[in-house]
Amino acid sequence: MKTFAYDLGYVEAGLEELESYLLGNDLFWPLNAPSPIGEPPFGQLTLGGLLFAVAQLEPRAESPQRRAETENLIARLEVTRTKWRVAWEEKSAWEFRSRLRQWGQYIHETQRDLQEHGVYYAQEVRLRVLLELLLKEMRQPEPADLQTLAMLDAIVHGWLIVGDFLWGEELQIGFPQETYWYLWGNILR
Repeated sequence: MKTFAYDLGYVEAGLEELESYLLGNDLFWPLNAPSPIGEPPFGQLTLGGLLFAVAQLEPRAESPQRRAETENLIARLEVTRTKWRVAWEEKSAWEFRSRLRQWGQYIHETQRDLQEHGVYYAQEVRLRVLLELLLKEMRQPEPADLQTLAMLDAIVHGWLIVGDFLWGEELQIGFPQETYWYLWGNILR
C-alpha cells in the first residue's frame, strides 16, 4: 500500500482536476502533479481512486495535523460531489462497470489456474474494494451488474481462507470485516 503522503498528494492533485474530470468524457484522467519523492508516480484520476485514497487516509490520520488535513480534503471532496451530483453518479456508474469487468476477468483467470493467479489476490482485490466504494456513490445500480458481483463474490467465498487482514494492521480499521470480508484472508495458503 502507498504511504499517507502519497494518498494525501493523490487526493489533493485529484481535487484540483475533479471538476474538469467530472465534466469531461474520460473515465481515466491523467494527473500532472508530482508524487512525493521516493514514491511511484500518481495513477490516473478516477472517482474510485479518490475514494480509495480517502479510505486509506482516514485510519492513518493519527496526529491532529493528519486528521485536519484529511478532514479538509473530505470536506472539499463533498463540496464537489454535491455541486456536480449527477456527473458524479454517472462517472461512478461508468467506473463501476469498468472495474466489474476487470474484477470478473481476474476471477475467471484465477478459476482457470488458482495457483498461477491466486498469488496476485492481495493486489487484485483492490478492484473489489473499488466496487464497494463506487456502489455507495451510485443512484441505481443495474440489476445485472449486482447479479454479476454476487456471482463473483460467491466464487471468492468458496476460495477464501479466512485469516488476517491482507493489507496490514495500520489500515484494517478502515476496512471492517463485515463489509470488506474479502480482505480478511487469502485464497492461497
